[in-house]
Parts: sequence; C-alpha cells; structure tokens
Amino acid sequence: FQNMSAYDGSLRSFVSPGVMTIHFDERIVGFFKLKANVGVFGAISGMVLAFVSPFLSVLAVPFMLLGQTSATIAAFIISFGFLLWFRIKRWIWFTFLSLLIVGGTLYITKYDMPTGQFNERFKIWHKSFFDVTKTSPVIGVGLGKFKETNYQLDQGEGKEKLNWVWAHNEYLQLYFETGVIGLALFLTFLWRQAKDFLKLKANRDIQVLFSALICISLISLFHFPFHVGKFAPLCVFMFALYHAKVSELCQS
Repeated sequence: FQNMSAYDGSLRSFVSPGVMTIHFDERIVGFFKLKANVGVFGAISGMVLAFVSPFLSVLAVPFMLLGQTSATIAAFIISFGFLLWFRIKRWIWFTFLSLLIVGGTLYITKYDMPTGQFNERFKIWHKSFFDVTKTSPVIGVGLGKFKETNYQLDQGEGKEKLNWVWAHNEYLQLYFETGVIGLALFLTFLWRQAKDFLKLKANRDIQVLFSALICISLISLFHFPFHVGKFAPLCVFMFALYHAKVSELCQS
C-alpha cells in the first residue's frame, strides 16, 4: 500500500493525494473493462459456485477484494450468510457471520468508502427520480432512454463533469424508463420468487438458487448487472434455473 495521486501507466488510482488505496494492475481488469465489474463478477460467481459447494465460494473473494466495491461485498455477505443458515449449526453460523461482517466492514471502511461514489450516485438518483416523477411517472420515458438524457454531475473534489450512462440502480432505472407500471411488474415478479421459496425452502437446491437471487437483487441496488453483457446472461440464467427448479418440485 502507498499513497497515490496520479495514474502511472500501469497502476491506477482514482483517489486524491493522501488517501490510502490498493494498487491494481490495469491488465488484471482486462475483460471486465471497469474495476467495479470485477467485484460484481466475484459476488455473483461466488453464489453460483455455492451451487456446487459453499466451500468453493471462497474462490470468488479475491475478485471482490480487487473490485473494491462495498455493495458487492455486502451483497455477498448477506446472501452467503442466508445460505449458511440452512447448512450449519446456529452457534457456528453466528460466529462465522460475525467474522464476515467485521472483516467486510473493516475492508469497506478502510479501502472502499474513501474512493467510493456514493455521494455522486445519490445525486444522480435524486435528479433522475424527480425528473421522471414530474414528467412521466406512469409509463416512464422509454426503454434505453436513460443514457440519452446525458446526465452530467460534478464528480469528486475536482468537480469534473461525468456523464452517467446508467443509473447505477436497476430498480430506479426501470422506473425511469418504464414508470410505475414496469417497476410494479418487476417487483411482483420478485415477490413471486420469494413466495415460492417460502413453500420450498427445505430443498437444498432452492436454498442455493434463492441465495443467488438475493445476491443479484442486492447488487442491483448499486450497480447495473442486467445492463452489462458479461453479467446479464448469468443473472437471467440463475432466475430461469430457479424457476425451472420450482416448477419441477411443484409438479413432483
């Protein structure tokens, strides 16, 4: 670790002088294009690996640490903890989850929060929400229209203008583009998945798959996994696999 204030060509940092951060080689990001995408991949893939064995989920931890995104770390801890509730004894569960929460909180506070974009996201959420609420709250402004609004807000201490292509919140973007109707339909769909889980929660496959859906749903509060080609098929596949398993159990 060391202080970074400039981009040196191979290592990147987006923080102001004096803020401690972790160096990462830009080539490591590679396929994911953005460092945050590495963290999203880690959280989602961690829950997918849990379908094989919960122990394999540890393989996804390095990706989340590299991604340095508190939302994905928190989503993984919550969803993985939910899964473990059905797998281990209660006293072990409380001990393990406490260690996860403490470790995750320390990491987020020390390495992620100083370089995060929560303030900027709150700004864009506030502006986009009230813009569509004033203009077209029922049907929204149309699919794919968010990026055409050309939202530009001050970013960081330097007050540089940043163009926001995505809302960094799938639910808000759905409301912006499809209005109350689209958002209500999607939330109803999620509620149906939760009702199915309550009926079939004794099944081990259902437990894993629903935990993965929790992870994806939580990540969607701060990122846009359904708008990234590297993650969207996996997210849709997990929902489809869950639905297929529910149908199988209901018919048996």
